[in-house]
Amino acid sequence: MTITQLQQFVLQLDTEDLVSLNIDVAKELARRSKGMGKAKAAKTGVLNPGLAEFGAFGRFVYKHAKENGWPEFEAKAGEQVNAETGKKEKIVQEMQASILRNGVHVYPSGQNFTPAHGNTLAAKYKAENHVIYQEWKASYVAAEVPEKDSPAVVRVSAAAASAEKEAKEAALAEKRAKAAEAKAAREEAAKAKAAEKLKKAQDALEKAQKQAEEAAQPKAKTVRVKSASPKPEAAAAAEVKAVEKAVVVESPVKATIKAPATVKMAPKKKALEAEVPFKLDDDADAGNWVYKGKAVIRTRKNLLYVDLGATEEDPVGEFMGVYDPVTKTLDDSMSQEEAEEL
Repeated sequence: MTITQLQQFVLQLDTEDLVSLNIDVAKELARRSKGMGKAKAAKTGVLNPGLAEFGAFGRFVYKHAKENGWPEFEAKAGEQVNAETGKKEKIVQEMQASILRNGVHVYPSGQNFTPAHGNTLAAKYKAENHVIYQEWKASYVAAEVPEKDSPAVVRVSAAAASAEKEAKEAALAEKRAKAAEAKAAREEAAKAKAAEKLKKAQDALEKAQKQAEEAAQPKAKTVRVKSASPKPEAAAAAEVKAVEKAVVVESPVKATIKAPATVKMAPKKKALEAEVPFKLDDDADAGNWVYKGKAVIRTRKNLLYVDLGATEEDPVGEFMGVYDPVTKTLDDSMSQEEAEEL
């Protein structure tokens, strides 16, 4: 039983029961005030039989009303002071009988029946010696509440306490050691990963240097140009002859390559800046060329593609745009399909 339910129960008692309860409460308070030990012992006692009985009956009435409905009854709603007499007056609220709505018993307003209402109605049934109270009373058996046992006192020797403390400290030290080992393992793994990345970068640098040196040597090769929208007339020419040209490529890792002291780099720079002549054989559709120092593949219609190098089976790379030989500029605003329609 909660404090609220207990308060509701006390407010519904008749005068005789209330006086009896007040006397019992006064005796209990006097007994507890005699000493701390007795007060502690009182906390382990059983609940007042009258309160236990009414609490059980209140719960029974609440359940019975929810299942079968309830009649009209009055519930105390508080007190007020009469302005004329100066005396306190009880405020009573009339509670309406239940109605059945959608298979559930509720108040006509739709409000639900509460446990507090159950205690109020239980007090009414008890005061009237209602048949519901008589039937319940005949079958009620007071439950025995055993006294609470005092907490067990466990005595531990100083040696045992010290051993337990040492065991906890050893477990904590072991946990910290494992955490340190895991951290060291993570750091070693990170170092190994960084070393692997560095080696890959060095390998890529060496490969780029080698490709730059190979690209600087004239070579002839056969070039196939990919068409995004192949035309019937171009389908027959699967392969085109390459033209032999001197390709001058500036190394992307120039900062790490030192030229001999007797060689001047200026002529090479001028060769990159000047436009390399482009000429195709009569039976060729595309050939190697250099645009702004980059090796490209140029078609008869001046479409430029990235030159993937001689090491690739198909050296034709990504479409770059349409080169204008008059203005010497590259128009990259068109797609490959649009450019091939020119």
